[in-house]
Amino acid sequence: MNTSLSHADGWRTPGRAQRIILLAAFCLVCLALVGRYQLFTGFDLLPGDRYDVVISTTILEHWYLFFTGQADWSQVNYFYPYARTIAQTDAYFLIGVAYFPFRLAGFDPFLAAELANFAVRACGFAFCYLLLRRVFAFPFWWALLAAGLFTLSSNLASHSSRIQLTSVAFAPLIGMLLFNAIKGFLDGDAKRFRRNGVAAGLLYGAWCLTCFYIAWFFTYLFTFAAVIMFIWAGAGVRRQFGRQLAAQYGSVLAVLAGTAVGMAPFVYAFLPKSREVGVRAYDSVMGNTIPWQDVLQVGTENLMFGRFYNSVLKLVSPSYTPVGEYATTGFAPILFVLFIAGCVQAIRQGAQRKLVILPSLALATLVTWGLALRLGDYSGWYFVYHLFPGAKALNVVAAYQFFLALPVVLFAVRYLSTQRMGLPIALLLGALLVAEELTKPYLNLDRHAEVARLALPHAPPAQCKVFYVSGWAGQDTLGGFPEPINNGYAHNVTAMMLAQSLGMPTVNGVASFSPKDWAFGVPNREDYDDRVLNYARKHGVRNLCKLDLNDKTWRVIADHDIANAPDLNHRYFKKTDWPGTIVADAGLSFAEPWGVWSDGDTVKFEFSVPFPEQFELHLQAHAFGRNAGQQFLVQVGDEVRRFTLGAQNEARVFELSNPKGAKTLVFRVPAAVSPKALGMSDDARRLGIGITGMRIVPK
Repeated sequence: MNTSLSHADGWRTPGRAQRIILLAAFCLVCLALVGRYQLFTGFDLLPGDRYDVVISTTILEHWYLFFTGQADWSQVNYFYPYARTIAQTDAYFLIGVAYFPFRLAGFDPFLAAELANFAVRACGFAFCYLLLRRVFAFPFWWALLAAGLFTLSSNLASHSSRIQLTSVAFAPLIGMLLFNAIKGFLDGDAKRFRRNGVAAGLLYGAWCLTCFYIAWFFTYLFTFAAVIMFIWAGAGVRRQFGRQLAAQYGSVLAVLAGTAVGMAPFVYAFLPKSREVGVRAYDSVMGNTIPWQDVLQVGTENLMFGRFYNSVLKLVSPSYTPVGEYATTGFAPILFVLFIAGCVQAIRQGAQRKLVILPSLALATLVTWGLALRLGDYSGWYFVYHLFPGAKALNVVAAYQFFLALPVVLFAVRYLSTQRMGLPIALLLGALLVAEELTKPYLNLDRHAEVARLALPHAPPAQCKVFYVSGWAGQDTLGGFPEPINNGYAHNVTAMMLAQSLGMPTVNGVASFSPKDWAFGVPNREDYDDRVLNYARKHGVRNLCKLDLNDKTWRVIADHDIANAPDLNHRYFKKTDWPGTIVADAGLSFAEPWGVWSDGDTVKFEFSVPFPEQFELHLQAHAFGRNAGQQFLVQVGDEVRRFTLGAQNEARVFELSNPKGAKTLVFRVPAAVSPKALGMSDDARRLGIGITGMRIVPK
C-alpha cells in the first residue's frame, strides 16, 4: 500500500467545509499553545511587565478612545503640551483595530490587549495559509502546517510582550495583494492591478502606523526580491513590463496615489519627529546587528533546544554571551536546516526550469539576512545603512529575524512537501517542527494588580485640566529592575495609562523618544516638583494638578505657584555678593537634576552687569567623551584661559581681569560629540562640558 503523504487516501485534500473546520481547529490549537501559560492562570498573569506592557496598552487604549470619538488620533495625552505624540514610539494602529471590539465588549485594557494579540495571530494564520495555497500552490496539509509554524514562531513567542511585533501577521496578506497586482499588471488586467495595488498601498500605510520596523523589513526584502526577479525573468518579461508600463500609466498613478493616501498619516506624524531626533549612528546600529551565534539562538526558555544549543555554544564559541533583549530572535534548528534545503532546491529549480518568484525570494532572503549578520567587528549592514532608504532610522537590526519567520517557514515546508515519505515520518516531522517552536514567554504582569494600581476612588477636582503624578513609595527598589529603570518608568507609565482613563493630558510620559526638556525621572527626589513647575512655566501650562499615586489624592497647583517656580535653568550659578545674574545664554542644553550640558562648540553667558575689574571664576564641571583631557577655553573680553577636565566632576579657579567692562562669559568646547554618534543612546545633542556649579568672586 502506498503511504506517501501525497497519495494516501486519508490525506487527500478534504472538501471546502472540512477544510474550514480543520483550519479553525488547528488555528485554535496553535493559539492555545502560544497562550498556554496565560490560559493556565485564567489570564491573571500575562507576558511582559508593568512597564512595557502598560506603555503598549496605553497606546491601544488611545485608539479605543479615537474610535469612540474621544481623542485626536495623533495625540496620546502624555508629554503635554507637545504635539503628534503618537510618533514618540510605535503607533500600534492595526493592533488597535483588533483591540477595539474587546474593549467595546467590556474587557479591561490589559485583557483586551492580550486578546487583540491572539486575534492578530489568528489573522496571520489565515493570511499565511491563503498565501501558500493561492500564490505558491501548497497542498492543503502542508499549507496548514506552515500556517501553524508561522503562528507559533519561537522568536515571536519569546518576545510576546512586544505586541507590535505580531504585526508580521500582515506580511502574507500584503505579499498576496502585491502578487495579484503584479500579475494583473503583466497580464494587462488594469482593474485587477488597481484593486490589489491600491489595497496593498493602503494596508502598507496602516502597517507603518503600527510597527515601522516590521513594515520596513518587508520593503527591504521585497526590493531585493524584485530586483533579482527582474534580472532573472529575462529580456522577454522585461519588454512586456515596459509595454504594460506605457499602456497602464494611469493605473500606475492610481496605485501610487492610493499608497500616498495610505502613508499620509504616518508621514504626518513621524516625519517631523524623525527630523527632531535625527538618524541613528552607525556605531550604535552595528552593535545591534546579528552575531552568527544568534541565528539559532532561541533562548534558554525554548523547551526543546534552548539549553542544548547554549551548551553547544559554550564548546564551540566559549566567549559568546547573549547580549540584550533581542538576542533570542533565532530559529529552531530543524526548521532552519529545512529552510536551507528549501532555498537550495528553489534556486536549482529556477536554474533548470526558469522559475522566477521562488528562486528570487530565496536569494533575496539569504542575501538580506547575510547583510544583517555580524562577524567579529564587521557587518554587511554598513552598506544597507548608507545606501538603502530609511535604514538610518532603524537601530535594532536583529529584529529582522522576526520578519524572516515567513520566508523561513515557506521554504522549509515547501521542501518537505516535495519529498515522498510515509505518513508516520510526515507526522513525526510535523510534531517535531511544532514542538521545537514551543517557548515559555516572559510572564511578569499581574493583570489584577495593574488594574488596581490604576483605580482611582475620586475624580479629579473640576479645576484640573492637566496633571502630573508623584513617585511610588519605594520606587527605587521595585523588584526585578535596576534603580534607573524604576525611577524613569514606574510613575510615568502609570500616568500615561491614567491619562487615557481620565481623558486628561499629563506632562509625564516615557517613550523611545522623549522630548528634549523631559526631566521627570527620579520622582522621589526633593527637586521633582520644582522640575515639573519649571516645565509648566516654560510651556504655559495652567490648571495643573498633582496626583499622589500612593494615597490617590489630588492637589490643585495654583497658577501663581507655577509663575513663581524656581528657575532651574541656571541653578548651577551660585550667587555671591556680586550682584550679576544670567540674563541670556546660548549653546546650552536643558537643565537636568545635576546641572547642564553644553550643546555645540561654544557656550555663552550674558550677565546683567559687567564683571568686576578683577575676579575669580569658580567652576565645577566635567568633560564628555573625547573632550576629556583636551583643552577647553574660557574667555572674558580679551582675557583667555585654557584648561582641561576629566570625565569626573572637578573644580577649577581662574583669575581674570576685565578692564573693558565685559559682561559676557564664553566657553569653547574642543570636540563636541553626541551620545548617538558614540553609539551610547539616541541622544543627538553635541555634548562637551557638563557644568554643575559656577560663581563669580570679586577680588
